[in-house]
Amino acid sequence: MIPAPTSSAYMRIRGQPQNGGEPSAARATRESLGLPLHAEQAILDRLLGNEGVSTFDMTGLFEKCSICDRYFIASLLCVHIRGCSLDM
Repeated sequence: MIPAPTSSAYMRIRGQPQNGGEPSAARATRESLGLPLHAEQAILDRLLGNEGVSTFDMTGLFEKCSICDRYFIASLLCVHIRGCSLDM
């Protein structure tokens, strides 16, 4: 019988814990922490620093929630909608 590959890549693809230990905890993302993407944060930092931003930079930075009609940073709107839809 041929033994199964034991590389860490194979183990991750197969969904098995590495090194026979417990499955690792899910890695926190900027979204899960309620933080904007790096590009969005850079634009916000420029605005807070009284620097101008281009029309291109502003396009898509904010999006409106169709449930409560408030505006949110585009990448975080989905996080808001999950809670907003439960409140309504």
